[in-house]
Amino acid sequence: MDLGEPEDGKTDAIGEAKREGQTEVVKLLRKFKKDETKTRDEVRMALEVTLFEAISNGEVSEMREILLKNPTQNVNFRMRPA
Repeated sequence: MDLGEPEDGKTDAIGEAKREGQTEVVKLLRKFKKDETKTRDEVRMALEVTLFEAISNGEVSEMREILLKNPTQNVNFRMRPA
């Protein structure tokens, strides 16, 4: 992942996030810089857990309908243990 060059005002993603006070974004970008694949998998799993918890709780009924209509989605999905 190209996070730009440090101190380059146009491409320094971490520096820009720092200047804007986005501490969680800075942490995430640093994790991507250290290990892109592992971080991507962690983020994907966290989003999947959040999405499926919301669907299970009936909080996102329209999303459930969209997923169930999509033939590429596995409706028997089971999350991996954390």
